[in-house]
Amino acid sequence: MSGSRNLTEQLVRGLCSPIFNLRPPRPGLYFDGTTSARMKAVLTGQTIGTDNFSVVWTMGVRTTNPSSNENIWGLSPDDDASAPYDDAFAYYDTSGSLVFNFRLTGGSPVDAVRTLSNFISNYGGQTVICALVRSGSSLTLYINGVAKVLTGTSGSVAMSLTGLYFSFGGTPGATACAVMSLHSATLYNLALSLTDAEEIFFLGGAVPYRYQFGSQAALQTNGTFASDTAWSKGAGWTIAAGVASRDGTGGTSYLAGSSSPIPSRVVGKVFQFNYDITAYTAGGVYGSMGGYQNTTSRTAIGSYSDTVIPTNPGSDSSIYFGGNGFNGSIDNVVVRQVGAVAHYSLDEGIGYQLHDASTNKLDAVMTITGVAHLVPQRRGYVRTPGAGLSWTASSTFQSVLGQRAFPDGVAMVLLTAKSTASTTGTGTRFGSTNDNARWSALAALVANTKVVRTIANSGLPAGVANSDTDFGIQPDSVNFTGVIQAEAHYVQTEG
Repeated sequence: MSGSRNLTEQLVRGLCSPIFNLRPPRPGLYFDGTTSARMKAVLTGQTIGTDNFSVVWTMGVRTTNPSSNENIWGLSPDDDASAPYDDAFAYYDTSGSLVFNFRLTGGSPVDAVRTLSNFISNYGGQTVICALVRSGSSLTLYINGVAKVLTGTSGSVAMSLTGLYFSFGGTPGATACAVMSLHSATLYNLALSLTDAEEIFFLGGAVPYRYQFGSQAALQTNGTFASDTAWSKGAGWTIAAGVASRDGTGGTSYLAGSSSPIPSRVVGKVFQFNYDITAYTAGGVYGSMGGYQNTTSRTAIGSYSDTVIPTNPGSDSSIYFGGNGFNGSIDNVVVRQVGAVAHYSLDEGIGYQLHDASTNKLDAVMTITGVAHLVPQRRGYVRTPGAGLSWTASSTFQSVLGQRAFPDGVAMVLLTAKSTASTTGTGTRFGSTNDNARWSALAALVANTKVVRTIANSGLPAGVANSDTDFGIQPDSVNFTGVIQAEAHYVQTEG
């Protein structure tokens, strides 16, 4: 089965590579690896607690392993990386793995670490859509709609995330931000399925309609039945002693939460009914949207979490509990609209989240700290002539254009190179004509094998001064005979 899945991934990635490859770079936010570079939002009223959740992000992956850990995103109760913890982070480590760290408050943090090895070697230079899913005590990672194997079993990921800062980039005073481009970021208040992850991949990271405008805010009032208020009681229903009970007499009868109606546009959206049956004698009970679409009828004491997708809400958009002949009690009712509680489409830069369900539409605006390079204002490329650059028993620098190659303000360059012969010295370098500080080394080239390298602003051959006259290649530290073809895509930014 794993072989079949790997073949499927190869076919999908091959068919979709014109869309998801970083050539030319998509718009988005470009992080250069500085410690303070980050973006964040405070998601008011969206505390996850111990509920299931998923983080989906679309990123351009760096092509070399970092010299120290680089943070990608975090969910935390406060705006720093110090105690109390109860947070979750994703980062590159120095071996090129993608690491997820769930940290618990205690005498010292008790980490639950899960790792995907060879992340950079497998995906470097690509734009990938990742989805990390927590379901109870399990953690699943999907990349481009394909499930990946995470290693590590110590600790528990079933911790409570109290408060909610949703951030991308560095942690204050701690881990530097990752060298990456970021194109979308989404937090879901549900555990996405494989089918969901595949659909989101084919949507390019966008949120499916049914999951738009999710929220952790409870739609019902008085779900603990602390008083006999907020619910309209049909025949046989009573509210007392902290529960809602029905005596089983008569036919179908409803308990209606009319004081907090479901949002009006509900057709095709997903709603979750969480409740307990605390006493049971006979019949069955179910949740209902406007008296039309019902959840599964439950017939035993227990805790339940059921979803329903309305297809015809009619004129009544209240929350109901009903059942034919139900004799028992329910308690701890929480009804939510599940989906994206925050979604940021970042190809046009920082802004309001698209699926903000708050009344003022201003919650969860991303703010920026120390990100020097943000919205691309110009993208382009330079490439070697069609025949490539040729050397015969030489290691001399050759320029691509013979003139200044890149504009001011370059934030990121993606270089792709391929040589007809292997290099035998210390490796290929590329950079500007006369400034050694602007050279960057590649690993030794292998004949007829493509190499991809992403370089952020540190050490770029950026052409920021007239003396930086060109972008060029030096094939080796010893004499080289062969042809190198290369293409360098660049992003110039504002902000």
